[in-house]
Amino acid sequence: MNDKHLLKSLGTPVQVAILLVFSVCCAIIFIGLAGLAIWSIWDINIFMDTTTLTRYDLPEVIEANKLLLLFQHLGLFITPALLFGYLAQRAPVRYLSLDIKPDVRLIIVAIMLMICVQPVVSWVGEWNAGLKLPESMASLENTIRVMEDSAAELTKAILLTSDTGMLLINMFLLALIPAIGEEMIFRGILQRQVMKGMGKAHLAVWTTAILFSFFHFQFFGFFPRMILGAMLGYLFLWSGSLWLPIAAHFTNNLLGIVIYFLAARGTISEEWLNMDHAPVSLGMVAVSLAVSLGLMYLIMRQRRDNKITFQD
Repeated sequence: MNDKHLLKSLGTPVQVAILLVFSVCCAIIFIGLAGLAIWSIWDINIFMDTTTLTRYDLPEVIEANKLLLLFQHLGLFITPALLFGYLAQRAPVRYLSLDIKPDVRLIIVAIMLMICVQPVVSWVGEWNAGLKLPESMASLENTIRVMEDSAAELTKAILLTSDTGMLLINMFLLALIPAIGEEMIFRGILQRQVMKGMGKAHLAVWTTAILFSFFHFQFFGFFPRMILGAMLGYLFLWSGSLWLPIAAHFTNNLLGIVIYFLAARGTISEEWLNMDHAPVSLGMVAVSLAVSLGLMYLIMRQRRDNKITFQD
């Protein structure tokens, strides 16, 4: 085995399993470090009582949750992705396609795409939110809804701020870091591995999109997130650069953060906070879909002739 490419001789399932082990181990370590930091800074012991992090009326609890989210993303995504890239090629930046700079015009188009597709996402989200499990699974459905409501409550507690400084911090913690980390894992590694194992580009994009949406554990938001994941996958496939889906992912995250900020300032109604599954007219959806497909076509026309996604 070439010691410069320790993972090269291993099959796709084994490499994915190794990545999963890295993510779990790093997550445990980083969450433990976050717990110690939270205990040291705010005297909140999450090891003894995790419910203390649900007291969103306390400013220190909000700050503790932000720190925990940062460490979670570092542990679950960024650190294992860099470690995996190092073992795969001794050059994680190159392995993850972070060394390829896309045309600035493509970045602008990708940002426009994320903005223009929002009515479609909202329309699909409205339909998805109305889905019901069979009567025999009513208790499971209730559990899922409680979990998702709890996650939404945390999101609102963190993002609903009128302070500009907090806005910038939220942009970094909840828009930039997740965009970088999740794209490194899902597009930079998993999509590459699925594509290498199956040899089918479209299958790799959609398989990764399904995994991407499933990982967020939000059944009633599964399909809109899957669609967004597929779009991000095609941006990576066509450009060969991870920076393009990162820019698009960041934009999608940023839109939600800015809406919460504007609602907190009274600039817009708090009804906008439910835009992920807000009712939209079919006319608006049709225009959104047409424009989005047009923008994706523009990006596809600029696709690079590369084999980057098939590399070990």
